[in-house]
Amino acid sequence: MRQELVNREILMQEAMRRGIATRPDVKAQIAVAQQTVVLRALIEDFVKNNVPTDAEIKARYDDMVKQVGGGKEYHLHHILVDNEAQAKDLIAKIKAGASFEDLAKQYSKDSGLGKNGGDLDWSSPQAYVPEFGAAAEKLKKGEMTDEPVKTQFGWHIIRLDNIRDVAPPPLEQVKDQIAKQIEQEKLQAFEEGLQIEGCYQVIADFRRCENAPLAQTSGAFSLGFGSALRCPSLVKKAPPDLTPPSAVRSGTRATTDLHPRSNRQASSSSAHSCAPAPYAALTP
Repeated sequence: MRQELVNREILMQEAMRRGIATRPDVKAQIAVAQQTVVLRALIEDFVKNNVPTDAEIKARYDDMVKQVGGGKEYHLHHILVDNEAQAKDLIAKIKAGASFEDLAKQYSKDSGLGKNGGDLDWSSPQAYVPEFGAAAEKLKKGEMTDEPVKTQFGWHIIRLDNIRDVAPPPLEQVKDQIAKQIEQEKLQAFEEGLQIEGCYQVIADFRRCENAPLAQTSGAFSLGFGSALRCPSLVKKAPPDLTPPSAVRSGTRATTDLHPRSNRQASSSSAHSCAPAPYAALTP
């Protein structure tokens, strides 16, 4: 490790001697890297100081339970065929005493489940395509559909074997997921607040400079103007993802696109330069 640090320092000195660090393209990359580090630290600091409380998690859990209500799962069997005539013929055979499972193995297009006699196991009706789920919900225990049910996959014969109530998972089982959801919502609200605050600051600067002589205008306000165009109150745009750095390991990404802070910096640094023409386009 020590030798690596020595090697890096030697290479850095050589790069400085050659003026590499002063090249415009390198300076731009350094600025981006610096911003990334700072903004990542900002997000980590926000997450650390805004951890969802047990009360918040419990309240969210209670709301979710109320929304879901008393769920039910259905144990179904089905046979899938290409046409309505064949489906009606199979229904007649089943009513005449033929085995549902044997016919499923012989005729069902759903080869994977057909081998198991068409057993769909336990699932919520909402897990299926609407036509299938709606037909299943109309059945009583032990009943089969009198008419074939058409879906995008073909024609179904459905049998309901049993129904059971489904209790919501205990709070401890979903606590981490709920906490992450609340954390994401807080991060989004934090960024949106900064965006709105940055918009107001940029617009206020434009108003203060509105009547300034044209000779005072310059490109110094271009950053603020460009950032203003990204404000949610002026242009409809989905807010960037603000997944915290800790989530990067789980496959999500963290963003460093916190433009409003750049807006305020640009606004303060350009107090003596104005842009009346661009401001006209932003006036409500």
